[in-house]
Amino acid sequence: MTSNQGKRLSTSSAASQLIGVVESINKNASDYRDSDSDNDLPIKSMAVDSGRNSDGGTDDDNSYINNPLFAVPSSAPRTLRGGRKNGGTSTTISYPARPLPAERPRTPLQKTPSVMSFGRDPRTAPPRSVLLTRRDLQLRYLVLAIGCLLYAGSFYSYDIPSALHEQLRERMTASNNFETYFNLLYTVYSVPNVLLPLLGGYFVDRVGPVYCIYMFSLLLLVGQSTFSLGTYLRSWAFMICGRTIYGLGAESLAVGISSLVATWFDKPELAMAFAMTLSVGHVASILVDVLSPRVASAQGTVWAVVVGMVPNLMNVILSLVLFYVEEAGERKCRGNEESLRDLTTSLMSDVGGDSNGVTFNFPTDDDDDDSDVLDDEQDAEDDNYSKRSWVSDMRTFGPVLWLICIQGFLLYGIAFPFNNIASGLLLERNYLRDPDPGCTLRYPDQCTSGTEVSDSSPNPSVDASGALCPPSFAESGIAPVLPSSLNFTYTSEDWLFPSYVYDDLKRSDVDCDDPFFSEACAKDFCDAQAAATKKTGRIMSIPYLISVVLMPIFGIAIDRIGCRGLLFLASSLLFICVHLTLAYPDMDPEAHVTPPTIPLIGQGIAYAMVASVLWASIPLSVGPKQTGTAYGIAVSFMNTALAIVPLIVAKIYNANDEQYLPAVEGLFVSLAFLGIISALALNVADHYNGGKLNALQDLQTFWRNRRPSEEYYIDEPPPSLYPTETI
Repeated sequence: MTSNQGKRLSTSSAASQLIGVVESINKNASDYRDSDSDNDLPIKSMAVDSGRNSDGGTDDDNSYINNPLFAVPSSAPRTLRGGRKNGGTSTTISYPARPLPAERPRTPLQKTPSVMSFGRDPRTAPPRSVLLTRRDLQLRYLVLAIGCLLYAGSFYSYDIPSALHEQLRERMTASNNFETYFNLLYTVYSVPNVLLPLLGGYFVDRVGPVYCIYMFSLLLLVGQSTFSLGTYLRSWAFMICGRTIYGLGAESLAVGISSLVATWFDKPELAMAFAMTLSVGHVASILVDVLSPRVASAQGTVWAVVVGMVPNLMNVILSLVLFYVEEAGERKCRGNEESLRDLTTSLMSDVGGDSNGVTFNFPTDDDDDDSDVLDDEQDAEDDNYSKRSWVSDMRTFGPVLWLICIQGFLLYGIAFPFNNIASGLLLERNYLRDPDPGCTLRYPDQCTSGTEVSDSSPNPSVDASGALCPPSFAESGIAPVLPSSLNFTYTSEDWLFPSYVYDDLKRSDVDCDDPFFSEACAKDFCDAQAAATKKTGRIMSIPYLISVVLMPIFGIAIDRIGCRGLLFLASSLLFICVHLTLAYPDMDPEAHVTPPTIPLIGQGIAYAMVASVLWASIPLSVGPKQTGTAYGIAVSFMNTALAIVPLIVAKIYNANDEQYLPAVEGLFVSLAFLGIISALALNVADHYNGGKLNALQDLQTFWRNRRPSEEYYIDEPPPSLYPTETI
């Protein structure tokens, strides 16, 4: 027997053993299909050929058997590597095959589908147990927890100025245009983010989300530190500079967190993960409304601002932890890959084959996301599409998307600017109202309460008849009367200034961080203001508390029942009712001032509607390849509103004799009215565009039927799953 004949017999023997293994798998597959009608899929498996198969056929008429281990469709088997050219019999391992489900239209990039995508469609993808990815690891929940805390740290510091509105007013007494400068703190935050959302994703894609999160967290810490320094120095320049730096990092941090979460969570869990991060972020907004006034009352305004650096420092530490979490996830996936490679090599040896020279290349997490390998022509087409999408896509967007963006501009222009001034507005409306003009001090040019007022000669407030005005602040919510003028040159070592000369003392002139006012001259007013700001902090957190609870509920409901365009209309109507009620607190002169609780609950419901429906509507208004650009445009519209509306609020406030009511609330009512008009136009446009926004459908079904993505068209498995050797 020649050496060549010996090799042929050895090869035939190995092939016979492999055929036996395959037939055994086929028998198990038949039992498997008979026992599980839900998985009754026509799955085809490997075929082994030794020149001619067992029934005398050639390679073109191989018989196939059912194999539940694979689910890779193809109308004919595809050989991994051809036979030997020097004659003799050869055994080839062919790809498992099964017919595709009903054909759906393909995108231009799918003219020659030839790639397998893992874990996308359960009808066509192999079992996820074949290879571990990050989305299979329990570590993803740790990543989600870190993402939630990162959002919370960002939200906490963002809302500090609004929570300390009155305290900052008192501290910055040298400023004649406090409201303008205060609203500028939010404008400079938003102006850079008109364009940054369109660019932030590029940097995340280039260097990775973890590194970007670390860099953006450092920006937050630097920005909040600069803002704290400006508060200590009473310098608007430092404060505005700090908020600008903070804005550069905060929105880009959100992009990085979103990219990180999308890397670790698969589509069935992705919406839940995003809802969790946003909800926890708003929990931080609630905490800052409650805690900051208390810290300011106990330790001073500067310390309340400095406390905001703690969450930012926590963000930096957590971003460093993410490096180790990413490394641990990569190590687990790599270990699973090596184990699978060793197991496959061992199985090949067991059936008599020589595993030497067999190469196994396993997909990475990046392959799980982008496993579709296109040919050169398709790559060029994809590159051309990406290059033109930034400019030409905006020209192709229909009226539905632009009306959605207008809704975001108008309704976000109500929700966030209102929260910025909610503390001052609620004090003016309910909890520290101006006293009756008929009430004056018995001695108008002297202090009212404190060490500068002797018990033997008090200075109470009286009306025109000489009767005492209502003294109980706790019951009435009316601020104590302040002196009309002051002239003090005596200096205590604790006082901040050598003299206090006011010809016309206003509430904005009183700095309760200064012991002259808080202990010596206007102690009753400062005590009342401290109590009122604490109460206001609790009350103004109601909208965020309501939205934290309702946003996940609205999100699930919208996915199930649709009616997105109608919810835009409903939220605009609700905003009008809320702000009309806030604008006129005492429409009935015989009744007490209406409490703000009910309108603030309405504010929370309206905001939850907007936040839930806005971002869920954008993918329905554009093509699959245009979603990222559409989101960037929507975020830019939103930040444009957050940059412009606060400046308009400040202008109206100053023109209205430093009063919020009713003029500022009139602005919010006007925006909501424009929201109704644009919502009606949106529903009409959606009707002529197929009614996608208001369609009653399940979102998962929508995505499966709508997106003709290459991930659903699989003609052959990736070579990395199978040995590439002719036996």
